[in-house]
Amino acid sequence: MGYPLIVFVVSGVFFLVVARQYAQRRRPYQFAWALSLATAVAGSLAYVIFLAADKSELAFRLYYVFGALLTAPLLGLGSILVISRSDAAKARARWVVTIVALLCVAGAIVLLTNPVNTQVLRQLNGGPGTNPDVYTANSGKAFVIVLNIFGALAVFGVAIYSAWQLYKRRGSPRLVTANIVIALGTYIISQAGGQARTGHGVGLFWLTMTIGWIVLFGGFLLTFTVHRESVAPPRQSAAPAPA
Repeated sequence: MGYPLIVFVVSGVFFLVVARQYAQRRRPYQFAWALSLATAVAGSLAYVIFLAADKSELAFRLYYVFGALLTAPLLGLGSILVISRSDAAKARARWVVTIVALLCVAGAIVLLTNPVNTQVLRQLNGGPGTNPDVYTANSGKAFVIVLNIFGALAVFGVAIYSAWQLYKRRGSPRLVTANIVIALGTYIISQAGGQARTGHGVGLFWLTMTIGWIVLFGGFLLTFTVHRESVAPPRQSAAPAPA
């Protein structure tokens, strides 16, 4: 229960920080990030409850929907929205949001209704619920894989792109570093997903998730402090919002 609880705490604090920013600035990407972090909080909490409440099937399903399915694509949508500045880019982003939202709804329905192997469920003690699969049908796994790949590529790609643009413009070295740290955190979390899908290192799933979330949050906090310092004196405009 230890590592899922740490993920719950870290993602919970992360959510409060981003939600506060959204309340102040009302930017669409902040809403997407806050929503993603809320699902991370719900997913990790559901897993903690699953372990504490005699392997509740409902708690496991909620963990899978909120944590495994929804967190990554919503985080990726935030990254897409943050670089969509022109009217054409915003129009394309709306199409991406619509498609991802439809896939999320369809995937959630499948994961909430697909049958589960209760014997495997009872034996699960800290793993992600794969190899062997708790779900007896693999249709839900396809949604999880596609949406997680999208989310990881979006966050990682935008973070690296932002770091490169800042580097070329001789932007703040700390902001360049922050975007690289965000990309690293995303990569670590994606490795946890890879462990779940392949079964290799699956016993380290929650440890990998914990490290990834801590690194990701650290990168975000670094961007937050840099932007806060940049707007304090009226010296120059802030760098593009981080991924």
